[in-house]
Amino acid sequence: MTGDAENGKRFTETSRETASLKGHIPLRKKEFQYVKEHGHRIIGRRVVLCLCPAPDAKTRLGIVAGRRYHRQAVKRNRARRLIRETFRRIRHRLTPPLWLVVIARARLLSAKQSELQDEMLALLRKYCELQEMDPNT
Repeated sequence: MTGDAENGKRFTETSRETASLKGHIPLRKKEFQYVKEHGHRIIGRRVVLCLCPAPDAKTRLGIVAGRRYHRQAVKRNRARRLIRETFRRIRHRLTPPLWLVVIARARLLSAKQSELQDEMLALLRKYCELQEMDPNT
C-alpha cells in the first residue's frame, strides 16, 4: 500500500505489472518433458525459450539455470530471479495460455531486466509468427 501525502488517501496498486506470482504453479518434471517433446524451441542471445500451448489452459513457467549455466549458486539464483520477474511483467500479454521453459544462457549474466524483457517479448512474437505459418501445431 502506498500513501498519498497531499490528501491523506491510501490506495493500492492493482495494475497487471505489479501483480505478484502468488498462486502461480511452476512446471513439474513431466511437464518439462511435455514441453520439450511437443513444443517449439526459440533461441535468443540471453535465453532459450521452449514453449507450447497449455493443455490445462493456464500459463505456467519453468526455469533451467543449472550448474552448466554457472558454478556459483549466487549467479544461478540471480538468473532465476531475472527470469521470474520478466515473466511476472509479461504474462498478462500471453493471450493463448502457454507453458514456457526458459533456459538461461551465459549472456544473461550481464543482462538487465529490461533487456531480458525486450528479448523475451521478441522471442514470443517470433513464436506467434511461427504459429501463424503452421496452424497444425
